[in-house]
Amino acid sequence: MTRSLRGLLRKVVKPESLYPVYFRARNALGRGETRFEIGIVTYVARYEAYFKPLVANLKRQFPDVMIRVAVNGYHDQVRQLEFLAHVERDFGVDPGVELQTWTEPQSLSLLWNRLIRSVSADYALILNDDLTPAPGFRRELEINWRPDSETVCLINRSWSSFFIPTNLVNAIGWFDERFPGVGNEDQDYEARMALDGRVPQNMRIWTLDNLIVKTTDFSYGPEMKVANLKYSGPNLEFFNSKWEVRNFPAEGYIWVEILKAYVRIRPGMATPNFYGGSPDV
Repeated sequence: MTRSLRGLLRKVVKPESLYPVYFRARNALGRGETRFEIGIVTYVARYEAYFKPLVANLKRQFPDVMIRVAVNGYHDQVRQLEFLAHVERDFGVDPGVELQTWTEPQSLSLLWNRLIRSVSADYALILNDDLTPAPGFRRELEINWRPDSETVCLINRSWSSFFIPTNLVNAIGWFDERFPGVGNEDQDYEARMALDGRVPQNMRIWTLDNLIVKTTDFSYGPEMKVANLKYSGPNLEFFNSKWEVRNFPAEGYIWVEILKAYVRIRPGMATPNFYGGSPDV
């Protein structure tokens, strides 16, 4: 086929009509019109091995997208202050990376909230720091992501990587900062979404590998109880104080997919209005 004939066919049959889903998604992600920013939480024990390679990868694939980073505190203050100085040397003058730092350890809920609050786009793409995107990650997102301002979109059915509309907190509220550490805050948020008649989207992304690193050196100190091998025991305790969970349907209970169970919120446990937007129902 000659070059002139190919050009004529492109005028008659536009690629957008042959691949409408691809082009809608590509335009939604958009190199020309960024609709999302990336948010990542990290801390001293995962910074060199996982976070820095992830950011280098993302900067290659998303040079036009702001990366906002919440650097959690750590129980050893001497080590933490040295670490924060190191982080500042690495990224303090990088125009594509914005740092938020803490000396004392904070809950994951607070860190996620602060990232979402700082995002200036319609959506935040929240990523764990132990993810490894393959070279085709951006292209696969362009093909598969269907922006929906009414719900979150999980990647590979995991809250380790998800899109969240920045205005969703007006309906659901913020992640509950009464969780003191890490774990169960995603189950809590999905349960609150279910109370409002919403379920997360999901998209399968083959070019994103979740390493699921088992934490052995928590920000919160060696005395912290551990639940399910990698989460904060106090978070599980708070979750159980907030929600009643059962395996069979009953009046007043709703199904929550992430829990594979029915739940209802206990009286007086609605989520406070941390920063504005509506509190929990």
